[in-house]
Amino acid sequence: DWDLLDQIARVGFWRWTLQPFAENVVPVFKLLWGGLVWAGGGSYLPLVLALWLTHALNTILFARLLQAGGWPRVAGMVATAVFALSAANVETLAWSVQWSALLAVTFCLLAAHWLYPRIDQPGLASGSSLIVLAALSALSALTFARGVLTGAALAGVLVLAPRSGGVRPAERLKAIAAVLVPALAVAVTILVMSGGNHRSLGGHGGEMVAFALSYWAAAPLQRLLELGPWQLQPVIALGLAKLALIVWVWRRADPPQRRLLLLFILLDLGNAALLGIGRHHTGLPAANSERYQY
Repeated sequence: DWDLLDQIARVGFWRWTLQPFAENVVPVFKLLWGGLVWAGGGSYLPLVLALWLTHALNTILFARLLQAGGWPRVAGMVATAVFALSAANVETLAWSVQWSALLAVTFCLLAAHWLYPRIDQPGLASGSSLIVLAALSALSALTFARGVLTGAALAGVLVLAPRSGGVRPAERLKAIAAVLVPALAVAVTILVMSGGNHRSLGGHGGEMVAFALSYWAAAPLQRLLELGPWQLQPVIALGLAKLALIVWVWRRADPPQRRLLLLFILLDLGNAALLGIGRHHTGLPAANSERYQY
């Protein structure tokens, strides 16, 4: 927080909004965060309130998305309660810079809400629908680096999910472009403008894969079950249990449920991959850090 304030003081607010922040290019987050700092007179209370209110909104959107996806009510209530109340989110909900991660999830959930009722409807590729999808994909990417996964995951759903004959291939391609092009544009901007591990990947392939797999295997069960410090063998066991659970649920799910499950699977895999690239140098136990749980 102090670093961001120092940058504003040195270069000015508007120039600061366009500058990279670590491996992030996040002018939308900076406008909101900096504006709230200014409006609140530097008080941390409005920032913490913004975190919790955004989390509350995300919880509502998540619950409604599960309901719209056809998941049983009890299953939806349990999943929503875990997401809403997990102690693993405490760092995200107490550190104002993590508002970027919360906002990226907000725009992702809003995009999913817009896409899912229209995914097999002729209006999928209407002008207004494409504008909304492109805008939400861009907003997610411009609030947090991992927000580029929103467009990529939604595009993956449009390509891979079961479909009916209500949408012509050309319309589906337009929707894919609407969500994917903004994400790709921001990803290219990050690669060109920002610093980070993506500038020196040579010779670190094994470390990146190991970190990504460690994160994927441990999240979320390691934190949810409070299994103590990171250790290799329990993490491997958790990963196998997670994989078995995904396969079991996928086989029992109907096509509408699988669309939503596919979105979450793609987001989870993409998140693990990006963390492997960006944080492999911090060591495998750091893969279980609280700030990566949300």
